[in-house]
This record gives sequence, structure tokens and C-alpha cells, in this order.
Amino acid sequence: MVLTIKENDYPITDNELTKHIHPTTKVFRIKDPKSNQRLSDWSTQVDRKIANIFSKIPIIWKLNNKLSKITRTICRPIIRLLSIPDSSVGCLPKFLCEGYKIIRNEKPDIIFSTSPPATTHLAGWILSKIFKITWAADLRDEWTLNPTVSYPGKFYQNLDQFLEKSTLNQADIIISTTLAIAKDTASQIGRDISHFVTITNGHILSPDVTHNNNLTRHNLLTFIFSGLGSWR
Repeated sequence: MVLTIKENDYPITDNELTKHIHPTTKVFRIKDPKSNQRLSDWSTQVDRKIANIFSKIPIIWKLNNKLSKITRTICRPIIRLLSIPDSSVGCLPKFLCEGYKIIRNEKPDIIFSTSPPATTHLAGWILSKIFKITWAADLRDEWTLNPTVSYPGKFYQNLDQFLEKSTLNQADIIISTTLAIAKDTASQIGRDISHFVTITNGHILSPDVTHNNNLTRHNLLTFIFSGLGSWR
């Protein structure tokens, strides 16, 4: 079983990839509420309405600036908190609700969560505790050590690091795409490297098994990378 968000919640999609899903695999999709984006939009609307009201009263334009500053000062920290550990955290209640139903009905042997987004690990952790099921956390990229992640202040970084350490230390096994990610994460959360397994991108567990035989031509399998690279 796979629990994810709906296709239209992704900025870029490739429907051809769905052909590689095994026929017996059940895929459950939920709608991403995008709570932080909605709060940001609401904050902007309030700011504009205040500006529109006081623009008609030139004598108190300074009050308009102060009110706008207060609105931004209050809302922006809340918006940023709603992005810890990432912008998908608004999906967590739905992940838990749907995940609870799926596990209760399907009774899987393990819970496998993969990131990014790191929110999936929060769901995996909580559901594994509720149902007493083995939980494997898969890191396709680093969590707080990801070079593409930035924080507006030390408080937000410390909060995310606390969340990372508290969550990943509960996983029965942690999977990473590279040994470097495994070592860095182990050091970051204070966990022994023996709890990590490295499975690189494009790794085939058995040479006799491929997801789609149409991918091979003349006994050759070609991998093409298309995406972004980052380094520290």
C-alpha cells in the first residue's frame, strides 16, 4: 500500500511513472491542505485591506504602516512554524487519519516512510507507535543537513533539529541513498551507524528482477539523470 498526496498537488508530474507501479499495489491519495500557503495568503489580504482603508485617510498614513508591520510581525513567524519540518506538515492530520484506516484494514507488516518531505517520517513514527509495527525511515536526501534548506533564525533550526533527532531515533532502521548521508545523519541525531542501511539510487536488489522489462534493450539498461544537484 502507498499513501501519498494527489497528483495535482505536485508542481511537476510524469504520469508515465504510474505504469511502473505493480498491479497489486494499492495507492491512496489525500489532498494537500497547504495550510502555510493559505495563512500567508490571508496575511497578505489583511495587509492590503488595511492599506486600502487608510490610503483614503492621508493624515494617518503612519498608522497604516504600523498596523501593516504588526500584521507581518505576528503572521510571518506563525507561517514559518507551519513549515517545520516542511510545507507538507499540513498533511500530517490527514496522513495519520488515512494511515490509521489503511493499517487497521490492510494490516501491513511494516511501515516505510520516505523523504523528502520529512513530514512523512512524523506520520510513520506516530503510526508505528499506535500499531506497534516495525518502522523503516528512508532518507532520499538529508533532513536538516540538506544544503537547500534554510532557516530565518536559530530558533527554527534548533526546533527542526530537535524534531529530526526525536523522530529518527525511534525508527527501527534508517535507509539512506549514500553512505555520507548515513554518517552525517547518524552524527546529527547521535545514533550508531549500525542502525543505517545504504541503498543508492538506481540500486537493483536482484539482477533477475526489473520493474519493467521494457526498460531494457539488447541487455543494456540506461540511466538518465534529470534534476538538480547540491553539495556542501
